[in-house]
Amino acid sequence: KFEILPYEVEQQFSNANDKNLKILADKTSGKVFYNEQESNLIENLIADQRFKSIQKTITITTPLIDWRWILGLIIFLLSLEWFTRKYFGRV
Repeated sequence: KFEILPYEVEQQFSNANDKNLKILADKTSGKVFYNEQESNLIENLIADQRFKSIQKTITITTPLIDWRWILGLIIFLLSLEWFTRKYFGRV
């Protein structure tokens, strides 16, 4: 008998590897921000020209009256009238 215990890798490490994080930021020309530097991070992202806000809009226009359904209904009603006149023999 064996049992699988829940294992979460995130709980194994309680702190981030600050030294390697700074080295990675230097190599990629990035910056390191901590929790208390939230406003600095926001200001830096707003000032950075690499990240531009883009707004895309998709406009879908649908007609109020769908002419295909109305055309189909008219054809159906005319066909129904023709068949009933043909069946009953009246003009």
